[in-house]
Amino acid sequence: EQNLRSPGKKLGLTDSRKENVTISDLKFQIDQDSGSKCEKPVLSTDTKNCGVAVMIKGSTNKVWIHHNLFRSCGEKCITSGYDLAGNVPDKISISHNSFLDSFYAILIEAIPNKAYTEKKFTHVSIYNNHFRNIFRRSPRIAGFVRGHVMNNFIEQWGKEGVANCKGEDSAFASSSVGEAEMFLERNIYLPSLYSACSSVGQSSAYKDDVVDLEKGFIKAKGNLVYRKGTMTETNPAKVTLPSYAYKPMSVKDVLLKVRAEARPR
Repeated sequence: EQNLRSPGKKLGLTDSRKENVTISDLKFQIDQDSGSKCEKPVLSTDTKNCGVAVMIKGSTNKVWIHHNLFRSCGEKCITSGYDLAGNVPDKISISHNSFLDSFYAILIEAIPNKAYTEKKFTHVSIYNNHFRNIFRRSPRIAGFVRGHVMNNFIEQWGKEGVANCKGEDSAFASSSVGEAEMFLERNIYLPSLYSACSSVGQSSAYKDDVVDLEKGFIKAKGNLVYRKGTMTETNPAKVTLPSYAYKPMSVKDVLLKVRAEARPR
């Protein structure tokens, strides 16, 4: 068992392999010397240059990130995207991890840039994870990503005593941006007790000088949303469903098993 600390402006873990990468049974936490804003960010701007625990880029295929602990991640716990050659990773599985006390958790992204406009999809399965006290992105997918988010337990997001649910005070759990296809299945969502801003299935468009993408697509099936949480579908017919065989747990088993099993062994 190792305790890896993200060294501020650098990556916590890098791996040059292009296929069959497994990251398991590790602990990631921002370096305590990186400053209080990185360790306990309050605003999104506080996370700038704070470092990323795990970054997946380029033509990497078949990545499995499982049974890890991510705490106080700084900028993000896990992220992915294009490399300089215009390649995006594919077949990413993120399972049985614990994400704690961070501003952002997961961003899986495939948005073209000025140099590379070809539409390439990233496929990601995110299941059996525990998210607690994550302000946003549990998880978020953006651009040409097809994401299956299943059997996760997401709890305690949002600020207490907040009435304005816009701007920096806006908290949300799972999120789809810029035509990303998100299938939310049998997850449990338990927002902070006193938070009035507790969106589940947050969807937004993406526009820059290269692409103009409409809102992210979200399809939801069999989820439990408690307290003031609100689940919103967006163009569910545009979500491509998983082509692989799988058997989701019941939401009762999610409550009983995920918090107990989503951690290093």
